[in-house]
Amino acid sequence: MLVADEGDYRCRYMNDGGRTFSDYVSLATGISPPDITSHPEDVLIENGSNVTFHCVSFSYEPVDFTWSQNDEVLSENLTIIINETSNVTTNIYTSTLMILDVQLP
Repeated sequence: MLVADEGDYRCRYMNDGGRTFSDYVSLATGISPPDITSHPEDVLIENGSNVTFHCVSFSYEPVDFTWSQNDEVLSENLTIIINETSNVTTNIYTSTLMILDVQLP
């Protein structure tokens, strides 16, 4: 079931005598957005330092993490490492972004 399936449903009956409608019924998926329980924090670093950001969320459904810089999606490379962990028992999902050898302008 998808969130897009949520809504109110009813059926229509028609014959030569006219039409009638059933009562509305509601469908709710019970799926809600993840709740970020720990946001990344601002840091001040020196040139050439490494930095690590953590983001933790709670969700009843599996989550996907995406890290971005100035709204541009980051991908792993030689200096960017992204790690994700999940605990399906506690519904806690963690993502860590590590940037190695940060070069300041």
